[in-house]
Amino acid sequence: MTQKSLVDAGNPTVMDDATATRLGLKEYTNGVPYAGGISLAVGGQFLNSASLVSVFPRQDQSGSWWIKIQIIIAMASGTNGDFYITGCPGHATKSYPVSVVGISSASAARGYSGLGGVDITIPARFAVAVTDYAVIGDIKLASKPTWAY
Repeated sequence: MTQKSLVDAGNPTVMDDATATRLGLKEYTNGVPYAGGISLAVGGQFLNSASLVSVFPRQDQSGSWWIKIQIIIAMASGTNGDFYITGCPGHATKSYPVSVVGISSASAARGYSGLGGVDITIPARFAVAVTDYAVIGDIKLASKPTWAY
């Protein structure tokens, strides 16, 4: 029986987008159209911009989808920095912790993924006012992101 190769034999780092996504090797960023022409977007009530958005979806061995995120958020000065990532359905019953650190003011925040919904929401609550912060985490989703290959 012959197995179909998922990688280019001449260049083992070349593979199709769907395989790279499932393995957590394909980086997605905001504003770029991906599967079906759908773009990943980061937004929020007090959000001015997301200057670095690096999202790596992956599928674990049991079939569950996860995203690893690295995002830098700029917002109007304040202590509440809620934001969302479109097309990432939040897990229905579990919240996952994320690291949220103020860059403009050295302040850590409580961060976790919200439950359910079409877009995953991540509330961030700071002790002091910040204008920008970094978010890093690994979050289990209810299903595959809509924009992922």
